[in-house]
Formats: sequence, C-alpha cells, structure tokens
Amino acid sequence: MTARRPDRRGNLDVDQLTSAGTRHGSSKLARRRGFSSTLVVVGVFAGTASIFSVACSDDVIATADTTLDAGTDVSRETPDTSVPPPPPPTDAGVDPDARGPYDPADVPVVCDASPCATQIVAGSDHFCTRMSDSTVRCWGKNQSGVLGNSSAGAGSDAGTTTRDVGGLSGITQLSASERNNCALLEDGSVKCWGANDYYQLGITTNRYGAHPVPNTVPLPSTATRVELGPYHACAFLSSGELWCWGADPYLQHLRNDAEFEANPIRARLPGRAQIEPLALTDLAMSNNTLFGISEQGEVWSWGAVGGDDGTIAGRVGSITPDTTPKRLASLEKVTSLAASPLLNTYPIRMRGHACANANGEVYCWGRSYAGALCTGVPDEEREPAHAPFPSTLPTWPQQLAAGDEITCARMTDGSVYCCGSDVRGRLGTGAMISMSPFFTKAAAFTGRAVQVATSNQAVCALVEDGTVECWGSNQNGELGMRPDDEDHPTPVKVAF
Repeated sequence: MTARRPDRRGNLDVDQLTSAGTRHGSSKLARRRGFSSTLVVVGVFAGTASIFSVACSDDVIATADTTLDAGTDVSRETPDTSVPPPPPPTDAGVDPDARGPYDPADVPVVCDASPCATQIVAGSDHFCTRMSDSTVRCWGKNQSGVLGNSSAGAGSDAGTTTRDVGGLSGITQLSASERNNCALLEDGSVKCWGANDYYQLGITTNRYGAHPVPNTVPLPSTATRVELGPYHACAFLSSGELWCWGADPYLQHLRNDAEFEANPIRARLPGRAQIEPLALTDLAMSNNTLFGISEQGEVWSWGAVGGDDGTIAGRVGSITPDTTPKRLASLEKVTSLAASPLLNTYPIRMRGHACANANGEVYCWGRSYAGALCTGVPDEEREPAHAPFPSTLPTWPQQLAAGDEITCARMTDGSVYCCGSDVRGRLGTGAMISMSPFFTKAAAFTGRAVQVATSNQAVCALVEDGTVECWGSNQNGELGMRPDDEDHPTPVKVAF
C-alpha cells in the first residue's frame, strides 16, 4: 500500500522502536498521575532513536452525491540525552495581553539584494525557494529529477550550490513533498516535476523515470493555488473547483465514482474532487488523509480515518475510507495546518502526525516515538491535543511545519521553536540532544524568520532579508553545500 511503502529515507533502529513500543501503554497512565510522572516517561523515551502538517462535530455538509454526516543516525558523538526542562503547563495559553494581540498574518520579505528568496518549501530530502525574480532554485538530493536540473543527474546530490529550475519563470507560489515540486505560474497554469510513479505530474508518460523538466498539468481552467502531499497533488481552480491527481489509495480525491474500497496502487489523472458545498481555502495532505481549512477557520478531514492507515485523521471512524468530510470540532479559527508523511518501519506501528494553529494555540495529533506532538510525552493522540509553549513567552506561534518526527513553529517575533527528534542537530539548539517532547527554541538561529520548512532530517528558515539559513543533516546537501556526514546544530547560510 502507498501508506506502507518501505521508508527509503533512513529507517530507525528497529530494536529501539520495539523497546519504545512496549513502553507506549504506560505513557498515558503517567500523564494521569501528574506532571512529575510524565517526566519519568519522557526520560525513558529520551534514548529512542529519531525517526522522521479531527474529532467529530454536529455540523452537516452536503456534497453533490452524499450528505456529510455529523461528526465531531544517531550522531557519531554521544548526544546529551537529557530532556530540556518542560515549560509551565497551560490550558489555553497565557493572558493574551501578556503577548499582545495575536496577528496570524504572514510577514513579507524585505530584500537586501536581488534576487532573494521569498518562499521556501521542502520535500523529503530537498528544499526549493521561489525567488524575487519569480524563478525557482532547489538544493538537496536530486531523486527523480526533483531539483529540476537534468545536468545534476537523476540520482546525484546538489553538491556545493543551489540550482535554477530550468525553463521556469513567472512563478507566484510553490509546493513540495517527498520527490515532487509544483509551481503556480502568473498565467494560472500549474507545472510539476520530479517523480511520476503515481501520476504526480498529471501525466502517464515515463511513469517510473525521472522528470527534471517541469510538466504542465492538464487542468480545465486556471488555478489559484497548488498543494502537494506524499505522491499526490491538488489545485484550487478559479472556477471554485478543487482538482486532484496522483495516488488515491483511500479515495481522498473524492471522485465519488464506482470504486469504494481502499486500493494501495490506485493512481489518478487530474479530476474534480466533489467537495461542494464545503468551501476550502487551504489543504494539508498526508499519504492517506487530507485536511482542509474552511473559510471559517474550521478543519475538516477525509480519506483514511480508521486503523493505522488513519493514524493522523484527527478523529476516529468506524468506516474507512470515509469520503464524507467531517469537521474536527475542537479546532476553531485555524490559520496554519501542517501534516507529516505517514511512515512505516516494520514491525513498529506507523508514525505520522499533524498540527494546527488555532487562534494562536497549537494542537497536534497522530503517533510519534520522539515527541513530535509537542505535548510533553512521546505518545499517540487520535484527536487534537494541546501543545503548550512556556507561559512567560512574549510571542505567538504563527506558521507550522511538520516532518518525520519533528514539528517547528515560526513565531511572531521571528524566532523558531521545534520539538521532536534532534537527529543531526535539527532542533537547532546549538548542541546535540536526543529529543525534546516540548517546543524548544532553536537558539542557534538568531535571525528573524518569516517562514520555516522541514525535510526528512533538516530545517530551513527564510529570513526577513530574503536569505535562507538551514541546520540539521547535510547528508544529501540539504544545507546547500557539499554533502557530509556531520551534525549541524547551528545554522548555515545557503548561497544563491
């Protein structure tokens, strides 16, 4: 199945995970016994190897065909295995007056030089930026031609520099996931490049080959936004329709056709998702489950909702696949939503998670073995759980990014906070630790971030002046320089 395809990006130590899995059941009990007990459980999990964005409600939405029911490598040096001290627990954040009014608006880049970066996105082992001259530059591992430069070779690394994506200009928005990128152009067309094994490019040509040259996706009208998930993509059209293509194992494309069962090899060419009358403004996409943000700031989910394949659905359903979007009732006024890939390392149960920023408070759900839910305990949460920040922190979380066993938040003061595994130093503290089950400041980053993105094992921040700083793994050239096998807990500036 697509959701269970082998993890080719650095599997965990199975013995460690098996050990972690046997202790899983005690974590919830510890949380019920009080905060000190929680710390004991965290200490147990601190040695776990690192591994790699909702509930039911009473709302009812009708679709065209059905009625939406109510639904409410471990570093070569021994890391410091101590867990950072937890922040004081909060129920709903601190008094808003202590942090000032919450402003969810994006912060613009003010370029000091041209060209500079204005947007950053990440796949499994690569990053791409939209530049101020409306071109695209990428770096990292060139799987399936995802760097968009045929001279790099289909399987080679970026080496010592970022690369221009040939033939692309007039770009207004970017999206990336796994081994694919898509770009929205000024004329409303969408172009994608990289892998095509599940028709992620919207075509059937050269299905299993590399596609370094961007391909125009055949859509019936101009697009206003494009979003990518693992092995599939969706575009919002100017007509108001939502069109999706690529892997569709759990009917998350909402075609409402004659196929009603899960199919791990189902792949689709572009087609309309029958989401109406639900009006969405944004999507977060994992392998088997999709999330949408409505115009009212509500979160809706559909696709896989049961069993391991539905781990990050944010709600529990008895019928899966579920082609009836249902609202996660506990989330309101959501402005940022991120979902990680759903990954499997046999015999450990699947891992993956999603997080939402609801009016300045972060809530996460799914399954993590390294604290990526940011709740204080490496655990499973089938429904959204509050991920607290220190009550004395004079800033709000604004934008979220989720990757394999990591969650990061760009704060309104431009700082970056992350939780989860510190493999290769990707928490950015300036020192190597094992993990953090709470949001911890990336203290080694001293710039003012306007966006944050995370790949499989690295984190990059787009700085207010249009530069980019990255930290964590550089095994595949993720830091924009010659690949190495070192830890990088402090930021490196990417050269454009």
